[in-house]
Amino acid sequence: MDKLQKEAIAVATEVLTTISQDEHERARLRSRRMFETDMVSNLLTAEERGRIAGHAEGMKEGMREGLVEGMEVALTEVIRRMKADGMSIEDVARYTQLTVNEAMQYYEI
Repeated sequence: MDKLQKEAIAVATEVLTTISQDEHERARLRSRRMFETDMVSNLLTAEERGRIAGHAEGMKEGMREGLVEGMEVALTEVIRRMKADGMSIEDVARYTQLTVNEAMQYYEI
């Protein structure tokens, strides 16, 4: 092999090494970008799941509070009608299954 051929092979080897390094670097950067994208996606998914779970829990709590409030309103109205019909506090307590003291709180409203 003459000197010119050796130089051409050396230059070609250097170019190939540079290209290979660039390709490895690009692959590494692509992998890093995919990892970061996956992490963001996982965080958004977890956030969405948390939001949905929080919303469902809030709905349950709101329904419980609404039922309690509705029962209170209904009981107040029933006791008001019983009182208007002249029922004694003892009868109101017996029919509503409240103690006399509990019925008295509604009876005086």
